[in-house]
Amino acid sequence: EDDPILHTFHLQNRPHHRRSTVPLTQLPLHPPSLLRLWQSCKFQHLNAMQSELSSKVLKSTDNIVVSAPTGAGKTTIFEMAMAKLFQDIILSSSSSSSSSCTT
Repeated sequence: EDDPILHTFHLQNRPHHRRSTVPLTQLPLHPPSLLRLWQSCKFQHLNAMQSELSSKVLKSTDNIVVSAPTGAGKTTIFEMAMAKLFQDIILSSSSSSSSSCTT
C-alpha cells in the first residue's frame, strides 16, 4: 500500500515571490463549462493555494484532504476534483463503448 503524501502549503515555505497562479485557460478540464462558470464569477486565475493543488488534483486519482481557512478556495478545489472525476468517467465509458462495438 502506498504511503500518503503530505503536502503543506504555508507562508513560511512559499514566500510571495515564489508563488505562482495558474490561469483558468491552462486547466485541462473538459467540457469547459466549469471554466466558464468560474470566469463568470469574475476570476481568471486560481489563487496560490489552488494553483499549487491543481496539478495534484488533476493528475491523481488519490483521495485528497484540504485544510485551509474559510475563504481560501477549498470549494474550487472540490469542484475541480469533481470535474476531473466526471471527465474520467466519461472518457472511460466512451473508450469502453467504442472498444466493444462490432462492425
